[in-house]
Amino acid sequence: MKKKICIGMLFAAMTLAACGGSGATDPDDVSSSNSMANGTDLAAEEDCSVVTDACEGQKYKTTTIGDQVWMAQNLNIATEESWCYDDDPANCETYGRLYTWYAAQTVCPAGWHLPSKGEFETLLESVGSSAEERSDNLRDSSWSFHQDKYGFSALPAGYYFTYYKEFHDLGNDAYFWSSTMDNESNVYALGVNNLISYVRIFARTNGCSVRCIKDN
Repeated sequence: MKKKICIGMLFAAMTLAACGGSGATDPDDVSSSNSMANGTDLAAEEDCSVVTDACEGQKYKTTTIGDQVWMAQNLNIATEESWCYDDDPANCETYGRLYTWYAAQTVCPAGWHLPSKGEFETLLESVGSSAEERSDNLRDSSWSFHQDKYGFSALPAGYYFTYYKEFHDLGNDAYFWSSTMDNESNVYALGVNNLISYVRIFARTNGCSVRCIKDN
């Protein structure tokens, strides 16, 4: 299946420090306009808690958790080495795309980055004192049990097992790439399921969800 490739900056760099309060903001409540930055057409937002991708026009909520600012939705930017679960575009609309680790390196905009293992560990420390509490506080309403106390809104998007070309665990698990490698084959990822949330290793050729974190 031919996939659209977006070159250059995909998002406007946002200045969230100017926003009052914390927590997620509804992307449907803001308007956008086009601007130029470093020669690349970007979408600028009036509300600094929403990021718009200029390539496909999609808006993404953000949320502040402790000292970190996170995108509060899974990225859904079509690139090489990315998939909709079961190759169904409707799943991309709901859950975002699943990216290989290589593809995940390029989808965060200027001013944002793929989180490190340490940044995921800081997130977990901020949302609970146990693996069970952390998972409950990260999961959104599409899970059987959830609190979504901090607006991270983790979705059970499953993953793509590239070796066997199979999709797994939609509705049961979420996996988010980090930028931190364990070895030449494996990378750390944040895992969330109905019981616990934890940092684990994942083969970097598999397909996982992507959340970007704002640069300090």
